[in-house]
Amino acid sequence: LGPGHRAQLAAHLTSLSEWDRAARCSGMRSDAAIAEECAALDLARGGRVVGCGAWTQDDGLIGAAIAVRRQDGGAELAVTVSPQWRRRGLATVLVEASWDMARREFGAERGILFFQQDNLPI
Repeated sequence: LGPGHRAQLAAHLTSLSEWDRAARCSGMRSDAAIAEECAALDLARGGRVVGCGAWTQDDGLIGAAIAVRRQDGGAELAVTVSPQWRRRGLATVLVEASWDMARREFGAERGILFFQQDNLPI
C-alpha cells in the first residue's frame, strides 16, 4: 500500500460490518472517522506505516494489512479481509507480508497483533 491507496483502504474498511470495524479498530469508528484516519496514514516510503493489500479485478481491495512503527521499536499489525474472501489464507499472507515489510523498512524486532477473543472461524 502506498499514499495513492488511502481512499481504497478507507472504502474497504467502511464496507466492513460494525463487529469487524470494532475488531479492527479496537472500537467503533464512523465512516468519516475511518476516512480521516486513512487520509492521515503515513504510507510514504520511510514513513511510520507500511502495508500491503490484495485486490481483485471485480471487487477492488479485498484485504489489507498494515504495520505501524511503535516508539519501542516494535510494530503493531492490523489485518482485514472482506467477508466473502475469508477462510482462504489471505489474512495469513497479508500479515506475513506486512511483518516482513516492518522488519525491512523500520527494523521491527517484534510485532503486536490484537484480535477479538471471539474472532472464531465460521
